Amino acid sequence: MPATRVAPEDILVQGWDRLSASKIGAWKSCPRQYWMQYHLKIREPLPSVIVRGNAVESCVSRVLRESPALIHAQSPDRILVSPLDEQGNLIEGGDGWIGPSLEKIPENERPIDLDSLSKWAHSRIDAHVERCTNDALMEWLLNPNRIGDENDLDREEIIEMAHRGIDLHLEEVKNCHSNLEKEELQKWRKGGQRDTFPAPDGFSNSGVHIPPEISTESMTWSEAWAIARPWFVDPDAPSFSMQTIHPEQWFQGEYDLVYRWNGKIRIIDLKASKGNNDRSRLYSEQLRLYSWLWWETHDREDIVDGLEIWYLGPGKRKIVDAPDEKELILISKQLEEIYQILGNVKSEEDAPLNPTPVYYFEEGGVQIGTAEDPIERCKTCPYVALCPQGGYDASLPNNKTARVKGRDLFLTPVIDVVTRVDLEGEIFTVPREPKLQDGGVIFQFELRQGLDNVTVKNAWNTAPKNVTRSLRKGVKVRVRGGLPSLWRGKTEISIDQYSSIERSEGPEPTDIEIIEIHPRVNVVGRVWSVESQKGPMIDGTYSDRWSITMIDKTGVINVVGFKMNVPDASSGVNRGDIIAIINAEPGEFARRKQVKCIPGTSILRLQDNENLPNWKS
Repeated sequence: MPATRVAPEDILVQGWDRLSASKIGAWKSCPRQYWMQYHLKIREPLPSVIVRGNAVESCVSRVLRESPALIHAQSPDRILVSPLDEQGNLIEGGDGWIGPSLEKIPENERPIDLDSLSKWAHSRIDAHVERCTNDALMEWLLNPNRIGDENDLDREEIIEMAHRGIDLHLEEVKNCHSNLEKEELQKWRKGGQRDTFPAPDGFSNSGVHIPPEISTESMTWSEAWAIARPWFVDPDAPSFSMQTIHPEQWFQGEYDLVYRWNGKIRIIDLKASKGNNDRSRLYSEQLRLYSWLWWETHDREDIVDGLEIWYLGPGKRKIVDAPDEKELILISKQLEEIYQILGNVKSEEDAPLNPTPVYYFEEGGVQIGTAEDPIERCKTCPYVALCPQGGYDASLPNNKTARVKGRDLFLTPVIDVVTRVDLEGEIFTVPREPKLQDGGVIFQFELRQGLDNVTVKNAWNTAPKNVTRSLRKGVKVRVRGGLPSLWRGKTEISIDQYSSIERSEGPEPTDIEIIEIHPRVNVVGRVWSVESQKGPMIDGTYSDRWSITMIDKTGVINVVGFKMNVPDASSGVNRGDIIAIINAEPGEFARRKQVKCIPGTSILRLQDNENLPNWKS
């Protein structure tokens, strides 16, 4: 099974808390880089080269999904489009799939040899590549965190890489045509019940399937194309919806291609690059981790037979040694140790400045040397402006006040923004009786301290589990890690999966008084990234969300606003500006410290990026 779906009620570890090859790569490259990227959640700027990779992978996948028994060489693109349900996932049943409705192409009009099959496949690349490129370009242009220019995009390079990807697949088809056992061919021709997550082909992912390519004589080239088809991420599936997740949910990854036509399992990593830079250092290790993940998700019985990286710049394969069972057991132990180590990273001190030397590669991912300078990596690190080893003044603000209409407003350093509170008190009233749901509790009660009281309830769309079942009038309880906010002028405390309510045996030093809760804050920072912009988009849609990440000398914070609560001044905020957010609501999202724009929130622009040193990226 190449993908895993976990129902919301069965989630044990949230996606952002899971280990991944990317996280491990960042940690091994430099622990401080890992800290900034995954703990502080400072996003790297998005360069235009991402368009090339997304366009090539989408184009190759769309051609792999097609069949010369259903699609003519000169047919338009997007004949096969996979249906999605209301949640945006691929539909499991038979409704909406295009494949069954297509008329089969007569056998005498299908490719008769490898050359004619190759011409068909490359014609299909030509049919798809322009729209795939434009879609990837539009996605990049819609991202306000992008850097670079669309004129940097080399469309001819994208076309060439997509064709090379199909050439490499055709080598697999040729091998299948020459070597598939007759018994396996006859078994395939009978069809039958679909495997869980079969290779995308325009037909339903479940039920009985009879391949449209079947013939009665010796194997045809259309049959070889269909049999050799690898599993890949359906190009119409939402991003990250086809992840493979470890049975214990602490690791996840996503395969590019998985070939299984001869009973052997080979995992292929597609790279729309030449393979001649330092990133090639990470690709082989990533594939070995994917080999381990396949083994873990198949009851430790299926061992991957082969691993390859396809560098589509030169059109070369790089063979990676697949680990045997002894190595897989060792990898499992090592990953569990890394997971524990990264889980205990709580501060910069736990993530030292220790960059790995830069490795040099030639085309095809062949290592040819190592940089002599031990901190060579720091020169190209996306976080050099924030790193003490970078020797760079990022001009981060440290303002304590901001002048507004002739008076000074106090500003709170990011490190001092309080998003969670502990408090103890007595349940005064219970307007919503506790109700068990999904293993947790839905509830609402009034907590009283003397003459002060506050509403405590489950956070929106959650049923927290760490809640005492003794929620009744007169019981003394302690709230740990509650999220304070204001609703219609009244303070509320929301309880999510990271909070708890327990019976109290008396006050504790960390408890605060209700009167000390201040669910409003003023913060200042330099804008690192604009992650979403409110207003009309270049594709004709409209966004009602505004989100940025900004940094002061003490920390990193996300700012978000929705609909009418987004201040008008947000449209003029650019990367590198120093701004102050006035009268916002502190909180969290995905364990990330955040302030939310509310009615009355305003933005003060203190300095423009043009008058400050750039972010060196």
